[in-house]
Amino acid sequence: MVPRSELRNKSAVIGNTLKRVRATYSEPQLGSQIKTQTNQENFFVNNIAPRYALLVDQEYCTGCQSCAIACQQEHQYPAGKSGVRVTEHIYPGNDDKPQIDFEPFFTVICDLCAERRAKGTDTVPACVRNCQAKCIEFGDAEKLIKSAACMKRPALYLK
Repeated sequence: MVPRSELRNKSAVIGNTLKRVRATYSEPQLGSQIKTQTNQENFFVNNIAPRYALLVDQEYCTGCQSCAIACQQEHQYPAGKSGVRVTEHIYPGNDDKPQIDFEPFFTVICDLCAERRAKGTDTVPACVRNCQAKCIEFGDAEKLIKSAACMKRPALYLK
C-alpha cells in the first residue's frame, strides 16, 4: 500500500506533467510544428496534443517478448525489427541477490497499429492484446496520465 503523502506527491507530479503537456502542445512553436522528444528520439509533430498513449506498469513486465512478437507479426517486420523492444536491466537487489527488471520500449516505428484499429479489426494495438502480464494499457492520453499516479513504476508513451 502506498502512503497517502506519496500519492499526493505523485498526483502533484502527474498534474504538473499534464499542465506541461497541454502548454507545450497548445502554443505554436517553429511555425505550425512543435519540436518534442518522445521515445528518446527527436522528431516533429503537428500542433496537436497526443490523443492516444500506451501506459506500461513496469512493475509487472515479465520480459516474455510477446508484445514485440505480436508487433512483428502484425506489421510483417523482418527479424530484429519491431515497434517494441524489451530491455533487461540487472542490478544488485536486497541481500546481494541480483534484481532483474524488464522495460518495454516503444520505438519510432510504432504507430499504435493505426491501420488495424482503422479497419475495425481490433480497438487496441497488437502489443496490448497479446501482453501476457497485462501490464500495457492503451487509451486516451489524459486518462492514462491520471491513472499512472497509482502505479509504482509507470512508463507513458505518447504518440
